[in-house]
Order: sequence, then C-alpha cells, then structure tokens
Amino acid sequence: MKLILLIPLLYFGFYSQNIQKTEVVHLKFTIDNNLDKKYYDSQGSVNFIISNEHFISMGKGLKISSSQINEINFQSITDITKMENDLRQKYIDEGEKKGIIKIISKDDIFNKIYVYEKENSTKWCRYLVKWIDEIKN
Repeated sequence: MKLILLIPLLYFGFYSQNIQKTEVVHLKFTIDNNLDKKYYDSQGSVNFIISNEHFISMGKGLKISSSQINEINFQSITDITKMENDLRQKYIDEGEKKGIIKIISKDDIFNKIYVYEKENSTKWCRYLVKWIDEIKN
C-alpha cells in the first residue's frame, strides 16, 4: 500500500521540479502602435495588450515615482517571447527523450511579470499581471 502512494508523489515531484520559473519581468506599457491597448474587463481588472500579447492585472496598481523607474531593468516583449519559446522548446526536447512532453502555459514561464504605465511626468503605476494564453486566428 505504501508503494502505491509513493509512486504518484514521485511523479508529481518530478514535474514540480522540472518546471523552473525564471526571473521577474518588467514591461513598459505605451500605446505606440495599433498592437497595444488597455481596457477594463467586467471584473474591473486591467487588461493590457502589448504587441498582441495579453496580460491581465492581478489587483490594483501601485503608484511609483519616475525616479524609481530609472532603477528598473525593463525587458522588451520581443525578449520575453523569445525566452518563452526557448523554454518551451527545451521542455519539448527533454520530453521527447523521456517519452513525456509537458505543455506549459505562458504564466508558468516567469515568477512574476510587472507592467508599468506612465500616468504623468512624475508618476507611474505598476501592475502585477498574469500572461494569458490565447488562440489567435
């Protein structure tokens, strides 16, 4: 009986250790082109579309000063989608060798993602967000 309980625990332990979320990501939100937009959903969450990638706020934004912004190392959306693709490919390659392929969501890639929106010349708002997987036509 103990062996039967141990097998699922070993299986779960393998997968929980296999997916290692990487760093914290910081993205600036600006409406520079037709691919970027912001809207509020019916639950009041802020939705950001940045270069066709969808992020949804996980709560209210935190006000921060422009001086704090200068200390943040921002990533581009191109950089994080490349990191996402590289990590997915790594799991596919490892899974093919082991015979089990693990599908991961975009939200499983990074520990935390923050989106920063400029409110005025001295204030920004930082949102903790979730990266949403979407099927696009």
